[in-house]
Amino acid sequence: MATEEAPSFDDLDPVESPEANDDDEPVIKLDAGEAIVAEVRHVEPNVGKFDNTVLHLTQEGDPCRMWSNATIDRQLDAADVCPGETIGIKKSEEQYTYETDDGEEREAFDYEV
Repeated sequence: MATEEAPSFDDLDPVESPEANDDDEPVIKLDAGEAIVAEVRHVEPNVGKFDNTVLHLTQEGDPCRMWSNATIDRQLDAADVCPGETIGIKKSEEQYTYETDDGEEREAFDYEV
C-alpha cells in the first residue's frame, strides 16, 4: 500500500512530443481530367460536418491529403486498399447531372480508382 500522496496534475512535468499537424500538408483537389498517383498512409473516415473520408497520401515523397467521396470510397473498399499501397484516382472530364431526394438537380463528376 502506498504511503505517499499522489501528486496533483499541476505538479507533474509536461511531456514534449512532436506535433502531428496536418495543416501543413497540402490538400489535393483534382480538376476535371486530372489524376493523382500516391501511396496511402492512412484513411480517416467520418471527418467534418458530412462525415466524409480524408485520404492521407504520399505523392513523390511528400505528404498530402485528399477529401474522398462516396464514389471513391466504394472503389477503395471494393479493392480492399490498405495503408502502404499505391493508388491512382482520376476525375472524369465530363460532368453528369443527377436529382437529389428533394428533387434538386445537381452536377457532379465521376472518379476512377
